[in-house]
Amino acid sequence: MASYHYLFDIKGVLDGRIKFIQNDWQASWSPAQRFSNRSPIGDHLYEAYKTLRKVNSTANENEIKEINKWLLWNKEVTEDNEYKSIARGKNVVFLQIESLENFVINNKIYNQEITPNLNNLIKESLYFSNIHEQNNAGNSIDMDMMAASGVLPLGDVITYLEYPEVKYKSLPRLLEEQGYNTILSHAERAGDWNWAEAGKSAAGYNEIWDIRQYTIDEYAGFGLSDRSLYTQFSEKLSKLESPFFAVIPTLTSHGPFDIAKKYRELDLPKELDENKLGGYFQSVNYADKQIGLFFNLLEKYNLLDNTIVVIYGDHGGVHKYYMEDVEASNIPGEWWKEKDSKVPLIVYGKDIKEKTIDVNGGQIDIVPTVSYLLGIDTKDYCMGRNLLTTKRDATVIKDEIIIGNPSKEEEIMLKEAYDIADKIIKNNYYVNTNKVD
Repeated sequence: MASYHYLFDIKGVLDGRIKFIQNDWQASWSPAQRFSNRSPIGDHLYEAYKTLRKVNSTANENEIKEINKWLLWNKEVTEDNEYKSIARGKNVVFLQIESLENFVINNKIYNQEITPNLNNLIKESLYFSNIHEQNNAGNSIDMDMMAASGVLPLGDVITYLEYPEVKYKSLPRLLEEQGYNTILSHAERAGDWNWAEAGKSAAGYNEIWDIRQYTIDEYAGFGLSDRSLYTQFSEKLSKLESPFFAVIPTLTSHGPFDIAKKYRELDLPKELDENKLGGYFQSVNYADKQIGLFFNLLEKYNLLDNTIVVIYGDHGGVHKYYMEDVEASNIPGEWWKEKDSKVPLIVYGKDIKEKTIDVNGGQIDIVPTVSYLLGIDTKDYCMGRNLLTTKRDATVIKDEIIIGNPSKEEEIMLKEAYDIADKIIKNNYYVNTNKVD
């Protein structure tokens, strides 16, 4: 969910009102609220005006040249290694875990592992320990975009709300060329954040599974419980022909981290359990338990041996939105205090050897890294890097903040990255350079 979602929904307003533009024609993450803001006829007229404006616009040739120059620089010449094509032809599942920060991995609270299933999974997976959140104007919806495109999102507007028609040479499209069926699934209404329309048109998924494809039989946290979601999702996957690519964001560990008592399995002091940090530990512990369930279900349906599972955090959680609660906590150790931008990235596959990779990267690196495992070259299309071969140890996050150990040239180019992404999106680059029909 977008950062506005936390600010307005969780911390007070639950009706979808968000002022992206400062007038009565304000946009919203909720279609119903848009109609209220503009009236149904006004909304249709305004959306038609925006569409016509975009259709009649032409690509800026100078900006296209700037994009080409940046993407050429981004194409590293590197040596291949044993991970190239190791998962070619296998099913691919992305688990986009709500608000999962990296600091909980391999850590304990009062002698209890917070994420025991992920900790064990890391022992037989690729674990990227220095991945940084790159969301911009949005949060989860920006992650939807990056997980498909490998392109940074906009900062002035939420990309999928404002530019759902812009097409990317995305992982779903690249996999479709390899004979994959591609699915984006949210246990949410299709209109919220425009995820379904953008998933179909911008990212190019073959199928969209929204809330109507799920039975709401257990509510936990912010929506359908992860337990029920994974149970239903895995059963749906079992009925698909291979190969398939499926993406599923979770909801239970969404802020404000007030998961019900019956789902809280960590034994925490009352004071900690009742503040946001304790609630976060409990929510993430629940999310971790259900990830373990999902792996068991894949095994039950004889899918695990032929599937790679990619697990990542969509954005920060307690440190991003409730730092005052973190600072007010009084628990042993220092590991939980620091506010950083790290989210975990874990890639599991039967034939993938365990390795921890410490290179500094970002969420746009997921597409080229996973593509390398699948034997697909994305160097002409992605802003991200293949973290399995890269020689660079730096990345950029929102507000042009550079993290890592860049050379002078890398620092200059990384500072341009969000601006280049802006040009890619607003020039509909992949369509206007004939990379996508």
